[in-house]
Amino acid sequence: MSIKRLIIPLIAIVALLGSVPVAQAFGWWQTTGKSLTTLTGATVDDIKGSSTLGDVATAFDIPQAELYALLGLPADVPLDSKLKDLESYNEVTTVREKISTYKGLPTASETSEAKPTSEQAGAAPTASAPGTEAAPVPQEALPASEIKGTMTLQQVSEQCAIPLDVLYRELGLKADISASTTLKELQALVSGFETTKARDVVAAYQAKTQ
Repeated sequence: MSIKRLIIPLIAIVALLGSVPVAQAFGWWQTTGKSLTTLTGATVDDIKGSSTLGDVATAFDIPQAELYALLGLPADVPLDSKLKDLESYNEVTTVREKISTYKGLPTASETSEAKPTSEQAGAAPTASAPGTEAAPVPQEALPASEIKGTMTLQQVSEQCAIPLDVLYRELGLKADISASTTLKELQALVSGFETTKARDVVAAYQAKTQ
């Protein structure tokens, strides 16, 4: 009887341990981690070392050829390669920075420092006090040449260190245009508007306040 009492628990333990790989093989066992492509509204800070090149391409709508060129990868690198296995080309933080710049997306640190409320993002800018327009542009401000059509007016203002009301005035925008409008969308809303115009305005402002 004592031998049987020992054997039964051992059988139960072996069965339990064996069930995990079997369940994984049949797709019954799933981890709780979320893939980059399953996140709603993924940001560059959701990019992890376990993310694959395919995940990044899908989540941020970047064609494979453009993504490889952006990251300086050879064409024969498999699309299912994980970023942590490609750190000889780019560290994960570098990948985030390149994607952020390419897509005109803020990082978590940028959004936490100056994240507009939902009311601010949709409201017209208020005029700045006299003498505050020409505040020195910080060195880390995004250069005008790197402004993308996917950036919103709010993002241009924050990342390029130009007051939102100055941006509106110099671009000749009406106050009822939301600050969450992208430059690409403005082309359909404002006759003759081009992203290059925003770059010119920001470049002139940055040059004046250097």
